[in-house]
Amino acid sequence: MQAVLTSTDLLRVICDFQGGVYRICRRPWVHRRFTASGIGDVGASFHRDAWGISSLEFHLYPFETHFRPWYARHGIDGARRLMRCKPHLTPRVLDYAVRYGDEALLAQLSSPATTSTTINVAAYYGHLGVLQYLFAQGATGFGSACVHAAALRGHLAVVRFVVDNGVPYADEHMAGTLLVDAMSFAAETGQLAVVTYLYSHQARRNSRLALNKAVVHGHVAVVSFLCEQSQETCSATAIEFARRRGHTAVLAYLAARGIAPRDN
Repeated sequence: MQAVLTSTDLLRVICDFQGGVYRICRRPWVHRRFTASGIGDVGASFHRDAWGISSLEFHLYPFETHFRPWYARHGIDGARRLMRCKPHLTPRVLDYAVRYGDEALLAQLSSPATTSTTINVAAYYGHLGVLQYLFAQGATGFGSACVHAAALRGHLAVVRFVVDNGVPYADEHMAGTLLVDAMSFAAETGQLAVVTYLYSHQARRNSRLALNKAVVHGHVAVVSFLCEQSQETCSATAIEFARRRGHTAVLAYLAARGIAPRDN
């Protein structure tokens, strides 16, 4: 009898057929709703807003405030129990795992219900392992925005992975007259390694847009690469913005090359 009463395995089996909530899952989770009030972190960054990153982080924050210290104490096993007792918290656990690149926590979720925002967040923060896992699970939400987010932040390994797996890297706007591609996002933040990779791997590219962004933001190494690789010239507007922002290195490079701005 003593052996039966002290058997951990038997206790787990018995608990599997019992209702109720684990003690560690009672506080602060019982009768608490994790909803954000007011507006999100809109306007902090146009790209972050457009890709849904600001909104996800804003709505995750109330949950994260309680979950982070609780998770540090109870670990993966605790998180598994929490989702079992409180399945409505599973989407928040997913958001947390994706935001912070917690692959071990992510693996506890069966068939994670991802969205494009979920994927964009992982790409934006460069969580390659998370993206590889979700892609292997057949997760939805992989689109051009995740490639753009990774390119903007300079996460070359992520860019390689998604492009190599056929995720689209470009979108057409203005009735097909404007091609917005991942290379232009990398050029905007001066990610030369990503620009170099995408230039050689994108069958469709908008070198003019990328060059303009590099000039406006003062990334002379990217400007030099694009000028040497393509026949594009930047716009007069881009040069004017570079002048106003004091990007003297870019202006000097363009002048030395005798590159005249094209009409806008």
